[in-house]
Amino acid sequence: MKRLVGFAMAACLAFAVAPGAVAHAATPASTNGKAKVKISDFKFAPTPLQITKGTVVIWVNNGPSTHTTTSDTGKWDSGPLAPGTKFKKRFGKAGTFTYHCSIHPFMTAEIDVSG
Repeated sequence: MKRLVGFAMAACLAFAVAPGAVAHAATPASTNGKAKVKISDFKFAPTPLQITKGTVVIWVNNGPSTHTTTSDTGKWDSGPLAPGTKFKKRFGKAGTFTYHCSIHPFMTAEIDVSG
């Protein structure tokens, strides 16, 4: 019993976040070099998406409205993605890439690419 309580306390401490800090769930790329971003309910998820260089990101429009995935710096633009459609892009350089939906500019997200 003592060992179980110690394990539970260690697990709780592992998930502790400093006061005032915001925890973001890191979403690494899968082992096959692909990562998915779902577009639904007028948001991109997950954000931020954390991947490694060379990963292909696949945006899937699961919502009822048309959206885009448009780089804030002009690096890519999917054009209109009707419900049920996809867009793919390979990220070959490390860095932080922010993007939005050009139809609904309040929809924003970020991809963090590590070397």
